[in-house]
Amino acid sequence: MPTLQWQTPKKYRDNVIVKNPNNIGFLSTMKSSAAYLRFLNLTKSIEALPAAPGLDLIEREVLSALALRWNKNQPILIADAISLKEIASQATLHGRLKQLKKKGLVKIIPDSSDGRRKYIEPTQKSRNYFDQMAKCVVRAAKA
Repeated sequence: MPTLQWQTPKKYRDNVIVKNPNNIGFLSTMKSSAAYLRFLNLTKSIEALPAAPGLDLIEREVLSALALRWNKNQPILIADAISLKEIASQATLHGRLKQLKKKGLVKIIPDSSDGRRKYIEPTQKSRNYFDQMAKCVVRAAKA
C-alpha cells in the first residue's frame, strides 16, 4: 500500500496539481469538492426553511430508499420497507415510516384485493421535497 505524502498543492484553475501523480490525496479536484460543498450548503438551506419536513438521518435514508423504488415504478409494501436492514432495525424503520406519514411525506394505501397488504406511496409534499433537492444538485453543478 503506498504511503500518502501531504504536499502543498499548486492550484491551476479548478484542478489541484500534485507533484506525485500516485498520491491519492484527499480530493483530486477542487471543482468537484466545491460542487459537493455547494450542494450540502444548498440542502442545509432548504432544510432550515419553515416549510421543510425536518427529517432526521434515518428518515432521510428511508425516504431516499423509497424514492429509488418509486422511480422504478416498483410498488412498496410496508413489509418491504421495514425489511431495509441496511438502514436500521425493523422497529426503528416502522417508527420512521409512521413519522414520515405524520409529516405528510408518504401515504399508506391498502391493497384492494388483500386488506392485510398496505402499500407506501409518495405524497405531493415528498415530490416537492425531491424537486427541491434536484434543484440543489443542478445549482451546485452549475456554480
